Amino acid sequence: MQYANIAMRHALNCIVIGDNIWIWYYDHQGLISVAGFNFVQDLPRFLVLLYALQRFNLEDWGRNTDFKLHLKGDDVEFYTVEVSRHKLELVYLRKPRYGLVGRGTGVMDVTCETLEEENPVGGMVAKLYWAEEARISEEEILGHVEAVGKKFEDVRGHEGSWPQEP
Repeated sequence: MQYANIAMRHALNCIVIGDNIWIWYYDHQGLISVAGFNFVQDLPRFLVLLYALQRFNLEDWGRNTDFKLHLKGDDVEFYTVEVSRHKLELVYLRKPRYGLVGRGTGVMDVTCETLEEENPVGGMVAKLYWAEEARISEEEILGHVEAVGKKFEDVRGHEGSWPQEP
């Protein structure tokens, strides 16, 4: 899923089964899922969720805004990105059968006027991949949620949807 677009950092997905909805957050290290809820019976919570999602900007939706998108109709023609003082154009021109491409890794053809002037070569490619980034464990996040639930009266009683320690 994350290999499909080089300009994405993460993705949000809503899974709807019957009257229940689950929100899944995907990044390059895996998946985080939240407990589902019945959006018909808990309409206020669902409306707050929609209200929050409505205010997302491109970065909140997972777009890496360093990559500027250039469209030809509905299709991506190429991306541009600034690296140091160089403006690179990244294009999917070739589909290599064997090579550097792997899970979460892609190879794109690169054109750059300033680099071609400094070092004239037959062509350039960029290997794009997502390095692992450390993130807070779910256990730590749930511990923080539990602490907030004990601290604030209006949250109390809503934080008990995960198994309690013996």
